[in-house]
Amino acid sequence: MTLTAAYFAGELLIPGVTGSTYAEVSNLALLNRTILKHEKKFLEKLLGEDLYAAYAAAMLLSPTSGVWYDLDQQIYTSQTSGDITIYSSPAANYVYFQFWKTASSMTSTLGELASKAENADVVSIGHKMVAAWNEMVDLVDEIREWLDDNADDYPLWGTEEVEVFTKVTVYGC
Repeated sequence: MTLTAAYFAGELLIPGVTGSTYAEVSNLALLNRTILKHEKKFLEKLLGEDLYAAYAAAMLLSPTSGVWYDLDQQIYTSQTSGDITIYSSPAANYVYFQFWKTASSMTSTLGELASKAENADVVSIGHKMVAAWNEMVDLVDEIREWLDDNADDYPLWGTEEVEVFTKVTVYGC
């Protein structure tokens, strides 16, 4: 599991995951469960199961150079300016989408419930989810083009079907 709460800031903000209150600890636990469930699934869809298995095994050795490190740097990026680091990954976009797909309501014995905010209007998160998904699609395309350009270093690349990610709209198309 490479993703951490640090990836979920800015446009991919998942609030209330950095403190020590009960609610923040619960939110972080929900985020970590979502990461655990969906990060590997996304990487298998991105790379194919065989290339993912080789990549995951290599990353257990924490390489600091070489082809596996280079691939990891394509998937998980960071930019630092002063004391601020911005983390980015199409895996984070995928997890963000999956998180809000399930966390935007609460399941109860009465059915699905949504929070009611005072002095605020609740609006749909759909537009942010669509933006995150579509950015993920663009990032996936860039990584796959990079893999095509470096196919000699990754002989398992292209040997099996990978998921085709397509852009969506708030209308589902």
